[in-house]
Amino acid sequence: IDTTGLNPSAWVTIATPERTFNLLDLQGGTTALLGEAELPASEYAAVRVVINTARSSVVRNDGSQATVHWPVSGDLALYAIVEPALSVTSAGAQIVLDFDVGQTFLNDGAGGFYLVPWIRAVNEELTGAIAGTVTATSIEGDTVPVANIAVAAYRDAGQFRDDSAPPYGLLGLGSARSDAQGRYVIGYLPAGVYDLVAQDPALPRMRAARWSIQVTVGAQATANLMPALDTATTGGTDSTGTASTGLGP
Repeated sequence: IDTTGLNPSAWVTIATPERTFNLLDLQGGTTALLGEAELPASEYAAVRVVINTARSSVVRNDGSQATVHWPVSGDLALYAIVEPALSVTSAGAQIVLDFDVGQTFLNDGAGGFYLVPWIRAVNEELTGAIAGTVTATSIEGDTVPVANIAVAAYRDAGQFRDDSAPPYGLLGLGSARSDAQGRYVIGYLPAGVYDLVAQDPALPRMRAARWSIQVTVGAQATANLMPALDTATTGGTDSTGTASTGLGP
């Protein structure tokens, strides 16, 4: 943690776990303890995470490793977004590092991934969450869960059209994928109004469906999403090898 952004001596090591974590196991509010340390009560402006790219990988559903374009081989420093500054009181604080896998590893168009780190550091007690299910109406008229839909929460509500994908390069503050039962959870969000955008990861620049939701501290807002399925789309396979269904506006 760095309080100045300038002096290297201001960095304080919180933990050196020397462990490998499967980030896909840490979803929906599930966390892993990296370590504990005593810090002076203050506000902390930056958090740095060092990973070892030689010990890091993206594994496909079939067990094969995907190519990742790491910028360096070995230790790589990643800087978390800290906004606002992390307030640590004399009573302590639980600081959560939210490593957004879906927005960090971007498809390179050839079956591999580019690394664009998207990590947030937040004080857990000052956040809330959004949870719900993604469902659709089947041809028979039944309501069915839709798996593997990317749901992202954007902080500035109303910044793009209801029927459009988010502007190119715009990243959500948090994101999640719906599971086999259509369930999703986006945790550790600061209070505020968010636009939720549901998209098929196989068609990231195509149609999107949008909802607005209020997040309050210490609460879990419910947003059950029901986008219209695009019956003209036969579906595709996304970068993880999981079959997906096209979404209509």
